[in-house]
Amino acid sequence: MDGNSFRYNIQGLADDMEVSLEILSSLYSEFFHEMKMNLEESKELSTSKDWWKLERVIHNIKGISSCLYIGDIYDVSQKLDIELKNEAYEHVNSDITTINNLLNSTEKDIREFFKKDGISI
Repeated sequence: MDGNSFRYNIQGLADDMEVSLEILSSLYSEFFHEMKMNLEESKELSTSKDWWKLERVIHNIKGISSCLYIGDIYDVSQKLDIELKNEAYEHVNSDITTINNLLNSTEKDIREFFKKDGISI
């Protein structure tokens, strides 16, 4: 898995931010932690049908994903954000599940990316 075939442009983000991969790895570590908390909260808010608060959490997921070049999570969270704004709630649970599944594979892939450079997160 070289930098050109990897699904996330981590080196490009490090270059754009003018930070080392070590510093960026700590941002991704915090991202994983925060995303897990946001997804847990999303599930609870969906169950209680607190759509306004859920929209805020999904908006946060969308923003963080965008900033860290996690396009697939961004795409699903953007779709869900639009659905919530349009009061279209029928796919909320499946979209949250999709984001959760993407996060699991994203975390695995990004950890592997850093591991090849001897960086653990």
